[in-house]
Amino acid sequence: MLAAGTAHDLACAVAADPSTITPKHPHNSSPPVRRRAALVAVKVSDTDITLIQTHMELSDKVAEQVLREHGGDVVAALRHLVST
Repeated sequence: MLAAGTAHDLACAVAADPSTITPKHPHNSSPPVRRRAALVAVKVSDTDITLIQTHMELSDKVAEQVLREHGGDVVAALRHLVST
């Protein structure tokens, strides 16, 4: 247990510099942030986005998102769209 003076000092330090409690490394970030970063890293081609967009009648943003969620695999993305 912290002494009263120590707890107060800690609270003042955090109030003065909130970055002391903010994660600074990507592996410490929240799951949604890590998921978005992982999806952005997936390479997708414009041709594949257009194919899904045209055949499934989706917006280009939705087609790209589904394609990224399936690792850029067009067949897996189409199977998912057909089954849902």
